[in-house]
Amino acid sequence: MYYLYWLPVGTDARVRSTPWVTLSLVLLNVLVYCVLLASRGDAASLYGLAFKAADPSIPTAIASLFLHADPLHLIGNLVFISVFGPPLESRLGRLRF
Repeated sequence: MYYLYWLPVGTDARVRSTPWVTLSLVLLNVLVYCVLLASRGDAASLYGLAFKAADPSIPTAIASLFLHADPLHLIGNLVFISVFGPPLESRLGRLRF
């Protein structure tokens, strides 16, 4: 593991091929954030998409993966998936990842 101050910036794991699933997740997260930002949806409609532990469901569990509170939250998640996603995708395979 390599760090820049407290941020992880790399791993020792080998990546065998282009991490298409990781790249797709990064692009999809940015796209969903931009669409929600542009639509300026009200808090009630976004709350309907959020995962609630008291009332769990598959659609809200999937939708909540793409909801971010602000740009810093989005960037933090994208740094994490960009560092750990490619080696994990390479090790598990695209389908299981």
